[in-house]
Amino acid sequence: MIALDRLEGNEHYRKLNYKAALERYSAAITANLILLKYHDALKDAQKACDLDINNIKQLIRLCKCNIILGKFDGAKKLIDQVLVLDRNNLF
Repeated sequence: MIALDRLEGNEHYRKLNYKAALERYSAAITANLILLKYHDALKDAQKACDLDINNIKQLIRLCKCNIILGKFDGAKKLIDQVLVLDRNNLF
């Protein structure tokens, strides 16, 4: 299922249907986090953020992946980015 979400996301991306791609990547991220597949979740979260760098929900997911994997410098940059976009966001 996760691989299918990712493949569908890639297909939507190739067709320039970014909203649908983002939805599929988002589903893959959630499933990977639930299954503790953090490296895969990180890859999917990065793809989602590449599609919409101002999407706070995706930035927070990417931040969580970075924290879980011990990538604290990357997580800090993402937190700063979220706060620039939404100063009132306390996660």
